[in-house]
Amino acid sequence: SSSALDDAIFLSDCHLRNDQADAAERVLRPWARAYPDAIVIMFQLIDAYRRGRKDDDQNTLVERIATLRPDLAFSVITELYRSLSNDKLDEAEDYLKKLAVLMPETPTYYSAAITIASRRNRLQERNELNVKAFERYPTNVGFMRDNVVQAVQSQGRYDAAIKIVKHHLSFGETESGLLLLAALHLEAGRQDEWRKIWQKLFERAPGAPGYHVSMADIYSSRKEYDSAIFHVRAALDVAPTSSPLWFKAGTLYGTRFDRESALNAYRTALALDPANFDAREALRELEGQPHPFTTMPKVDIDSLIASAPPSSDYPEDAAIFLLDDRRRVVYNGSRSEVLYETVIRILKTEGIDAFKEYGLPYAGDGNLILEKAVVRKRNGREVTADGSGGMLVFKQLEIGDVIHVKAKVRESRGGRLARYFWDDVGLNGFYPVRLARYSLLIPRSTNLRWSVANGAEAPVITDREDGILYTWETKDDPAIEYEEGMPSYEVIGKRVAVTSVPGWNELVVWYDEIARPKTRTSLEVAELMDSLFPRNREYSTMDLIDGVYRYITSTIRYSNVPFRQSGIIPQKARDVLVTRIGDCKDVATLCISMLAERNVKAWHVLVETRSSELVPNRLPSIPFDHAIVCLYINDTLRFFDLTADDVPLGSVPVADLDAFALPIIPGWKEPIRLSRSFFLPNNINITTKVSFTPEGDAIIDQTNVHYGARTQYYRSAWKEATPKEIEKGLLEMLSNEWGGVTLESYDMTGLDTLSPTFSYRMVYTVPSYLVEAGDFRMARLQWYDGWGPDPALSYTKRVHPYEFGSDRDTVHEVLQITIPENYEASGLTKRFERSHKTGSVVHTTETTNNTVTLTRTSVSSRHYVLPHEYDSYKAYYNDVVRRDRAGVLFVPKGTVVRPPKRKR
Repeated sequence: SSSALDDAIFLSDCHLRNDQADAAERVLRPWARAYPDAIVIMFQLIDAYRRGRKDDDQNTLVERIATLRPDLAFSVITELYRSLSNDKLDEAEDYLKKLAVLMPETPTYYSAAITIASRRNRLQERNELNVKAFERYPTNVGFMRDNVVQAVQSQGRYDAAIKIVKHHLSFGETESGLLLLAALHLEAGRQDEWRKIWQKLFERAPGAPGYHVSMADIYSSRKEYDSAIFHVRAALDVAPTSSPLWFKAGTLYGTRFDRESALNAYRTALALDPANFDAREALRELEGQPHPFTTMPKVDIDSLIASAPPSSDYPEDAAIFLLDDRRRVVYNGSRSEVLYETVIRILKTEGIDAFKEYGLPYAGDGNLILEKAVVRKRNGREVTADGSGGMLVFKQLEIGDVIHVKAKVRESRGGRLARYFWDDVGLNGFYPVRLARYSLLIPRSTNLRWSVANGAEAPVITDREDGILYTWETKDDPAIEYEEGMPSYEVIGKRVAVTSVPGWNELVVWYDEIARPKTRTSLEVAELMDSLFPRNREYSTMDLIDGVYRYITSTIRYSNVPFRQSGIIPQKARDVLVTRIGDCKDVATLCISMLAERNVKAWHVLVETRSSELVPNRLPSIPFDHAIVCLYINDTLRFFDLTADDVPLGSVPVADLDAFALPIIPGWKEPIRLSRSFFLPNNINITTKVSFTPEGDAIIDQTNVHYGARTQYYRSAWKEATPKEIEKGLLEMLSNEWGGVTLESYDMTGLDTLSPTFSYRMVYTVPSYLVEAGDFRMARLQWYDGWGPDPALSYTKRVHPYEFGSDRDTVHEVLQITIPENYEASGLTKRFERSHKTGSVVHTTETTNNTVTLTRTSVSSRHYVLPHEYDSYKAYYNDVVRRDRAGVLFVPKGTVVRPPKRKR
């Protein structure tokens, strides 16, 4: 009934006036469904969406109103400004004519008309409209301001501008009007009038420190420092905890040579905000203290360059780091200054290409101050680099030149992590290093933990008046020699890691505090869960996670762009659901929120993808680049990656396997590895049947069954492809192995589902499969998992571990070959078996009647080889390669084949 609708609108209005946007939306939605074209309901919903910051929903409704009722002034205004935003000025003028009929000579009309005249560059028309608008609406601040600007710009007369403002103020004083009038009097040199107006502003808002700050800035610019100090003190009386205000006070006291007051102000500024580096610098200067960087170990650059060894000492190297120095001064928790200084000599053309563009080791989370970035020529001339942010480009770089970079970064974090710092520094690299050093000065109260790796030595520790200095140093380190398959630098480099974070649990608490609020439910999340899981039925936890997983992976598309997403803080679950886009932490947040609607607890898990198993135990820090979800199912912690579309439930993408991870579960103490044992095995079963035509062509019937995350490869490639595209793809795949192959037929199972298996069967013909050698015939064996030569095994010895990825756990292959008529198989080995710490391979052969059945089973159990294991692994691998390359020899029946006798 109409009275019920009136009640609903009244109730929603009450909710809106109390800023309860979701409650208002819940009231209005049933009525919006019942009366989808009711404009009054739409307007009320627009207000709810606006207050709830649901911009997309708001814009959709605005569009709908404009479509349903284009005659409304609301619709005309909407279309007019849309035309302006799209630079369609003719179209905008057409809408302006309609607006002139619907809302003649209203502020809305004048504003639109003035905007169009300005865009059309019709200045006289714009000026006349400004005057008319202000004459009709003198209380309108915008019209007043435009007329003031117009008077000053066109006539250069402050009297006319002041008169306009006074006329505006005659209808009632406004803050904007008084501030503008004060500014005009100041510009006109009427300081008494300027002071009077400011006094009036102070009387109107005695608790507004911004007025006093503005006055202080004006007095300071006029060198009237006593007056400036007076107003800063007045602002501090209102806002005594403002660190910037105390810094401003210190600066002003300094101009009056009031040293004690300046010292007190700077110290107070620092106490309120330890990240106020300007206050720290000013305090240090006032106290006559040197910057800690100047008292830490440093190098005379001229002497360093002059004493550098000749390029002949480095015949294999393209460049040499003469100096790689990092000095960190920790003041309070995360508030630190870091000085980077690097000196590089170019030895070859490859060195020019490597260093002509140079990225500073700066993560963008601090204030970068570039002190020096030059190319020093042999004659001593310096060429300054071009730079932006943390990227430098060195011009005129030649062999023999030296690059010298010196940069300072001021770092600080907010929130819970403001108390801590961590760092990870490499002391060698893929170029020789003459001197590498990391110096760390910390307050005595800092609880520091440190570790070194791969030959980096323990620090020299010096107790100083200003704290404790740790210094790690290495000299004359050769370049790390590249080896195929070597792990990342994190595994093989000389590294120093430091942290003041007391434990991993601190990071768990930190991330839970910032991410958990984003998982709160909303009207949209609740409605979605009710549609996916009606409340009149019961569901197990697996039912719920299965449904949520399928919904998110199929509906929410991955997107990560800096202006939309924070690098750390996820979006609200509701926003991810409505926009249908988000990155890993966003979809994880949505999953947690959806499950919470059915009282299933789930948590974020921070993950470092593709992290090597060889990395030593880490100190607490934030190396993570990915986020997934975990929850307990039958008392077992299970993990789910919500970015993994086409990956079956119970599996994760290969990049997640064995990755370093930290579950954000309250009370969780230590990071873990996402062991492969947590997930469905990524296995492969292949059955191949081969028969021959009299001409020696092979007819091959092959069935491939893939399990776990491997199913993603095929679903991603083929689920939306046409049969013709699939056939083309299969034929191209086969043609990589067999020349002239013909695909006769194929079929697939599990392509359109998220089942843990996917299988496809192909029947194809390979011409001239059998190789003739006189009366003998040879059949080549094509194993799916067959091993071939590996360049990582080309070395006599290895310095570094060999690390190899694998997306296969167990591969079992059965190859059934029908023996050609009048032939028999010869020289078959019944069993071949090799094993290593990394896995095992077993071949078997069996002959029955006219069929040879060969099997190959490979099991992968570890994905790295340590240097001391290299010889045994190389022997193991090469044995398997030889076996995998073996074929089947067919000889005429009755032929006796004897291998030649070995000489004794």
